[in-house]
Amino acid sequence: MKIKRVLRTTKARRNQISSAPPSSSPQQQQQQQQESVVLPQFLDGPDVTEEQKQLILKRVLEVRSKYNAFVEKDVCQKVKTILFASDLTEDEARLALSICNDNEQDVLNRLSGKGAQKFRNMLKPASRDAAECIESGSEDEDSDHVDPLENITFPYRLPSTPTTIISLGSYHKSTAAWWSNPGSLYHHPIPINYKAMRVEKNRSFIMSIDEDPETGNPRFIVTDQTTNATFVGNTPTKPWTTICISYKGSRTTRISGPLYFGFSDPTLQRLLTKMVQDSDINEYYYRFVGDGEIFCADKDWKDEERQLLLSEISRRCDSIAAGDNMEEVDNFPFGLVARNIPNRTGFQCQFEYNRLVMVGQISERDGCPVQPLRVNYDKLVKSLASNGQMKRARKFSGQNQVDSWVKKPISGPNPWNPLPDMKDAITLEPMNEPAISPDGYVCDYQTWTRILRSPESKDTCPFTKKSLSRRQLVKLTFDNIAEHVDKIRES
Repeated sequence: MKIKRVLRTTKARRNQISSAPPSSSPQQQQQQQQESVVLPQFLDGPDVTEEQKQLILKRVLEVRSKYNAFVEKDVCQKVKTILFASDLTEDEARLALSICNDNEQDVLNRLSGKGAQKFRNMLKPASRDAAECIESGSEDEDSDHVDPLENITFPYRLPSTPTTIISLGSYHKSTAAWWSNPGSLYHHPIPINYKAMRVEKNRSFIMSIDEDPETGNPRFIVTDQTTNATFVGNTPTKPWTTICISYKGSRTTRISGPLYFGFSDPTLQRLLTKMVQDSDINEYYYRFVGDGEIFCADKDWKDEERQLLLSEISRRCDSIAAGDNMEEVDNFPFGLVARNIPNRTGFQCQFEYNRLVMVGQISERDGCPVQPLRVNYDKLVKSLASNGQMKRARKFSGQNQVDSWVKKPISGPNPWNPLPDMKDAITLEPMNEPAISPDGYVCDYQTWTRILRSPESKDTCPFTKKSLSRRQLVKLTFDNIAEHVDKIRES
């Protein structure tokens, strides 16, 4: 086997080094090197003088010395990368490189993939026990039956992108800044003390996430192991974009930071989701459905779902009134409510409860006040209902499949309109989807769109004549109506 041959060669080299007598002086070492150099046959001809032979021999030794120095520097850099990303010693890292043909990425893959323990045993403490490990062929036969998440050890090479996770970090129970952007394809927490490695253009980059001491938000750091240059940003894309701009020869400056950090990989998403489930069960069910359930993106609740929701809220309110769960007074646990409602999340339960209270179908329960959602309802529904990997695959394959989160056309009055009795300030007709401008004027969103797109008043507010774009409009919902009700102005 190839591994046996490498191990025997390594052992023979060590025996030669240990048995070779030490050189007495640098002159003797140089003489031994000269004797070991094999000169071409044409140098033995009568036309080549002894002085020319010595000059050629000197040049050959200089080239060989520079080459050996380059090889040693390259090996030291690879060993440094392995030592940073694993718990191996220097001797074990060098032996692992010799087994993997000087490919440090292959070493990290074998340290994290199937058979990692067997590969580690080959490196302990030298290569003497490796042959016994190979010949015995001992390997965990039940490794295929273990849950993949439970079987993962770090460093771990992600299957879908060449990013190796060094440390998964921990869950940061804080503000919404420690979650992915609401408009992103993938919804996941941002772990603190996360560390990963990626090789791009023969350069090793170390990626990490810590807390910004000034803002308390996540800070994304990328370090070039070759130059020790550090790039920092408040998003995963910003440091990588700076790297593309700073390095000459880069053909593009558009890059996906979440892809390079590994957040687009399904395995890492499952690991991060499990991290939330193990750390904060209420937050987990507030944002995700339970295991084996299918997320329901429909805003229309069935009668049995609504009855179950009100029953669970009443039970939680009675528990709070009895003083059993005082920590739930300031933050009602809609996640625990959703735990008993199949295919629904906590933010959906909170949205439906707020809607029922605002339209007057139910009264506000003691212990469960109407509060704004901690997430963007529409964007999170879009992210959870449309699989990011499948959506990206359809984009590049040219398929035009309609996602399940796409809004259905509404016939009749909009049941999610928080201002059903208020009329459009321009058309003086009932609004179906009210939207407010920064100056407090409210019109139907379709009315705003027609006005801001018209050539006569393009991107201009019809009331103040100031510049106004559609991005500055805020659609009013049961979630945010409490924040904007005092800003509404009469036209």
